[in-house]
Amino acid sequence: MAGKDGKVTPQRTQVALVIGAGAPNATLMAGALCLFCERGVAFDIVFTSGAGGLLGLLYMAPKGKTPVEALQDTINFGVSDLIYNLFPFGYKTFFKAGPFTELFMRWGQYIPRFQLHFSERHHNARQRLYNDWIDWWVTALTPTSLHHRSAGLTTRPPFIDDLIDFTALRNAPGEFYMNAFSLTDKTMVRFDKEVITKEHFYATMAFPFIYPPYEMNGQFYIEGGIIDPLNFANLPHPGTIKTVVVFDVLKNYLLRRPRNIWDAYQISIVTPIVSLADKALQDFEDSTRQDRSIFYTINLHRISTKREDMDFDIPEEQYPYLLEWSYSNLLRLWEIGYRAGERFYEQYGQDLPHR
Repeated sequence: MAGKDGKVTPQRTQVALVIGAGAPNATLMAGALCLFCERGVAFDIVFTSGAGGLLGLLYMAPKGKTPVEALQDTINFGVSDLIYNLFPFGYKTFFKAGPFTELFMRWGQYIPRFQLHFSERHHNARQRLYNDWIDWWVTALTPTSLHHRSAGLTTRPPFIDDLIDFTALRNAPGEFYMNAFSLTDKTMVRFDKEVITKEHFYATMAFPFIYPPYEMNGQFYIEGGIIDPLNFANLPHPGTIKTVVVFDVLKNYLLRRPRNIWDAYQISIVTPIVSLADKALQDFEDSTRQDRSIFYTINLHRISTKREDMDFDIPEEQYPYLLEWSYSNLLRLWEIGYRAGERFYEQYGQDLPHR
């Protein structure tokens, strides 16, 4: 490309962000991503898979909030610990199957609640208990149509329009992609920001058994993350990319001995995903090793000719609780992710593009 002086300047290589699948580690990734937002990092391309799609949308086009505020609010998916200890289920994230779910949830929004701010996260346990107690009763009163012939346990998230501005997404800087698997054509499909609506979001989040397959334009879709949890297959030729930052599925932390039957069920869900992610990461590293001029950054890890790990630094005593949807767990993960983002930025920030 020629400049005003007639000299040819090389085109800047792009920096890509890959947000992998895995709802249990969502706030961990949200914390690190929030740090990038605060530092003004602007990725050229964002590839997402599974639950990583929601984080990518909150980063690209949050509704009525800044990306920092939206990523901070992910901790509100957590349930007050006093309730969670008696009823260990993420009812603020997974909703009863049935035609009246959204109606009851909307009705519940009219009940007065405390407005909780992220800056007061350590000082509002009573207010959070009150808010979550209301949500618990609304959930309990919501009728369900679940039966033995149902295709999934829960219904799709009813409030995605309240979180994401899909119109603004089309005008957001940079490229954005989500993946889904078509059960009709037996192929992986990638949606870009020019076409993504809430329908595409539902298609990319339809995790088997938890959500039923989602029908869109005559085709049935399930979550792409169960087949390609890192969405590496859609990366452009590495000659156009110098840096790749990947929020990977946490193999070393999530695979462990279960504490109880519910914990064992959750581990059974994440086990194939973390195994696929580990293989995808290794395949990606192998495929790019031949090009010694390309520099890669992986999951707070750096890959060039060798891989140098920089872990999220999760305390070992917290490993057994990583799959919990309690508020304290989601908050701890968010803060661990934020600190990891700080360390990462201090070391590699000069290689990332800024606004």
